[in-house]
Amino acid sequence: MPHHVTVRGPASDIAAVVGMWDTPSEKGDQSVLPTHRDRPGQRHRTRREGFTLVEVLVALAVLSAATWIILSLFTSSLKLEKNARSTRVAAELARDRLADILARPAAYAWPAEDAIAGEAGAPLTLKDPPEGGAFALPAVLPASPLAQRAEKVFYERFGWEAIVKRPAEGRGFYEVLVVVRWEEAKRPKQVVLTGSIPVAMTKEAS
Repeated sequence: MPHHVTVRGPASDIAAVVGMWDTPSEKGDQSVLPTHRDRPGQRHRTRREGFTLVEVLVALAVLSAATWIILSLFTSSLKLEKNARSTRVAAELARDRLADILARPAAYAWPAEDAIAGEAGAPLTLKDPPEGGAFALPAVLPASPLAQRAEKVFYERFGWEAIVKRPAEGRGFYEVLVVVRWEEAKRPKQVVLTGSIPVAMTKEAS
């Protein structure tokens, strides 16, 4: 905004006043009349204060993507751990069932020799099936009732089947197949173990 200055007095005094007024611009002394150009750092600092909307949106997108990846890895890890445990337990159940058949053949209803048809074989069942599920629960269970119920539901998923096949010519052994089946993520899975038992033992058991 322009300023009007009225100076009264001798001409020499007027010249001195005018010279004093023009001195800063002629000498380039920027300390007397500071302008916006004198403070470039202040304008730069003003632009750096806070974040823009674009920066916030980009940060949120990166954070969302990272969170989704971490959750996906965590979910996949849980599924793999559950599948591995189910397979391990199924193998243990099949091994225990096969061992029980070989150790207690009298507890099972063995089919007649002429009922075993070729490669298909014949089913082998327990004479007195247990109540409450195909397999007994482990002897040691968690202390929490909720965890005990979860273990019961876990073991109820498994079922077993035993098949007896005719022995090869000249061999006095039956081939016994134990199949443990269950579902994992609505997909059928199974573990198969094979053993052999003397035919004479099965006839004695019958």
